[in-house]
Amino acid sequence: DKYKVQIKNPSLVPLDKLEGILSMKATLKKQRAAVLRLQKAVRGFLARKKYHALLQKRYEAARYIQRIWKRYRMVTMVPKAWRKFKYDRITRVQKFIRGYLVFKRYFTEIN
Repeated sequence: DKYKVQIKNPSLVPLDKLEGILSMKATLKKQRAAVLRLQKAVRGFLARKKYHALLQKRYEAARYIQRIWKRYRMVTMVPKAWRKFKYDRITRVQKFIRGYLVFKRYFTEIN
């Protein structure tokens, strides 16, 4: 009754031997359950470790892409912006010089 097993003909197997077999089966069942719990825990740990490594790899890849992009931007876009700034200043100086020359020519023609 302890092992929830019914024997059809108990006279064929000695009870002490049967008790030993059932006890061994119960012990093996408990051991198997313990091993399965341990395997489950180890598999979970390894899966989390692998997932963490994957996230770390993705993070490093994103940082690499950002670093390359920032370097590209510094090499190409900053000089373009500097040239534009410089050309805008040159254009502004030219505008003032043209304005001055027109002003000077106008007043020399009047006098």
